[in-house]
Formats: sequence, structure tokens, C-alpha cells
Amino acid sequence: MGQTGSALFSPSPSLCLIPLDTRFSDIEIRCGDMVICSEIKPYSSERHEWCRITKNLGQGSATLHNKSSDAILVDEALIPKDGAVDIMSGSEIVPSPGGQGYLQYRFTISIDHDHAKCSICLNVWHDVVTAAPCLHNF
Repeated sequence: MGQTGSALFSPSPSLCLIPLDTRFSDIEIRCGDMVICSEIKPYSSERHEWCRITKNLGQGSATLHNKSSDAILVDEALIPKDGAVDIMSGSEIVPSPGGQGYLQYRFTISIDHDHAKCSICLNVWHDVVTAAPCLHNF
């Protein structure tokens, strides 16, 4: 008779690495699997490929794969070269095992509110966990 909610509503979460040093730009992860090539030291414009971030099936996490030549820190845990760890919104990442003298990043996941709309009436969904404010049922 009708489509399911997942067919009518498919918000695309926005993944981002936000440097804690505001002089540097945010790194938007635009696809489901992206190699990060960015500055790793605050006083060097040299860019390095240091990790790959893969979006997990659920909207709450991603997997970070260490691609650097050394270990990196994720939430103060050491991730060895070629190691992987699941990260959540708010995870702090340092592309170095020591942390000192390196940029620090915060990983964020947020819903793209431009796409969080009822596909029937185009009202914006304010809380996608509950019924839509337009009262359409799925």
C-alpha cells in the first residue's frame, strides 16, 4: 500500500574532522570511504596521508584505519600502523603517537538537516526518532 519509512526518509549523515586549532579548515568526509590527506603539524603546510575513514552502516560510527608510518592516538588509545578502530562523534584523534606538537582533530557526525524532510510534504523532521511533525505515518 505505501512505502516504508526507510524508503521515504534517508538522511545522509555528515562526517567531519574538526581541527581543535581554529587556524585550520574542517575536513569534510564526502563519501563512505575517504583517505585523509592533511596537515599534521601546526607549523608546517606539508600534507600527509595519515588515515582512512569508512562510514559504518549505522549512523553513529565510522572506522578509522591508520595509514601513517607510525601509530596514532584515538581517544588516548594507541592505534598501530595499519590498525583500525571504530570512532564515534566526539572522538579525539591525533596523527602521532606522542601527541605533542601535532594537530588534534575531533570527529563529528551530524544529520544533514536539508535532507531530513518528509518526502510527501517536505516538512523538516525535527527529531527523526519520533513521528514527523507533519503527522505522516510510515
